[in-house]
Amino acid sequence: MSVIALNVSCLSAADVAAVRPHIMSLIRRGIAERWDLDMSLDGYAAITVQGSGGRVLFAITKQHGAYCVANAAGRPVLESRRLSDVLAVLS
Repeated sequence: MSVIALNVSCLSAADVAAVRPHIMSLIRRGIAERWDLDMSLDGYAAITVQGSGGRVLFAITKQHGAYCVANAAGRPVLESRRLSDVLAVLS
């Protein structure tokens, strides 16, 4: 019997695609200036959204199957297993 290990600690391409329009809206409205995809060997480790002067506004990660939106200080603002909850926070 073979075992397939799934990495549940990385954001998927579908996660990034779902979040992207919401982040682009923040940029168009002048709330954010840029966003970065932090990569690891296993995939997308985090999405970091920055404001003026490179100041981090928030970061989105996925750990043990749950999404986490953390503020600039690294404190969780939202932890949820549902991507729709993350999208609601970004709207």
